[in-house]
Amino acid sequence: MKEPTNELVHIAGNTWVIDTRPTIPVYFLDDHTIVLLDSGYVDKTRPVLDRILAERDLRVRAVIGSHSHVDHNGNHGYLQARFGAEIILRDVEAAVVANYGMLAGAYGQATRQDLERDMPFMILQADRTFSGTDPSVTVDGAVFGLMPLPGHTAGQTGILTPDDALYVGDALLNQDTMTRAKLPTSMDWHLDQASKLALRETHHAWYILAHGGWYQDVRSLVDEDLADRSRRLLEILGWIGEKPVWTMEGLQRLLWERLGVHTKKFIRQRIFARNVTCAMGCLVEDGWLTPYFEAGVVCYRARTGAAAGLSVYGPNPERGRV
Repeated sequence: MKEPTNELVHIAGNTWVIDTRPTIPVYFLDDHTIVLLDSGYVDKTRPVLDRILAERDLRVRAVIGSHSHVDHNGNHGYLQARFGAEIILRDVEAAVVANYGMLAGAYGQATRQDLERDMPFMILQADRTFSGTDPSVTVDGAVFGLMPLPGHTAGQTGILTPDDALYVGDALLNQDTMTRAKLPTSMDWHLDQASKLALRETHHAWYILAHGGWYQDVRSLVDEDLADRSRRLLEILGWIGEKPVWTMEGLQRLLWERLGVHTKKFIRQRIFARNVTCAMGCLVEDGWLTPYFEAGVVCYRARTGAAAGLSVYGPNPERGRV
């Protein structure tokens, strides 16, 4: 994998990126005033961001957020306090980070205490919000187009700079990132698929991925992403088919072991559990798992064909039959 340079890299016109992890798109309003698209991690990104701002004598006028995850809005509050930067978020994403109660809902079984300990920087009040039907937002005359890309989160949004460079957030992953991901985060796997297909039909000069560079054509990436999701669900179906009935706890343990997850950080364990729940939701919707309630516990019954060695994942042809 190519190591990031941690430097500003020119894309087109006034659009640049900070080549770090994750990639931070930058739009220059003038020589010393910029708009950021996301703000990265609070720990890993901030030192790089601070250095570049100091070296270039830059002021952050605004941050337009793609979605409210820890690696994308870690420095929103910091930049808001330091520069008075206007924080502009999709309405549903702004609600997630407005208080600990809402944030806990986005992190499965995490408690307020967990979040106060591990990610207090996530809580902030957006200065401006936009809806899923708003076509654009304007900052000091610069118009940024908006493309809803839900699935990864409820309100993930692609942001198009005035130079026709579309920042897609986490709607697409490159092959290296897909390979390293144990279980990709998708709140809704079907919405995520639809967003990828929608991106395949767009035509922009540049596409900037949060985790893996910038491209002039993403059609092959979309195909690779969709194939990867199909492969993952097919693999999970094979594991689930090893016995007829599971609890969610059993499914989480199964995937933890088979995927080789080793994180010791409590909040990351919560994220993993949430991701398993979302993946199982996809299998339920497509007819491969049947949920039922027994003795106070939600159980899942694997439907016909779950271990049949299917070559292509898709809705169960025997959907509706147990």
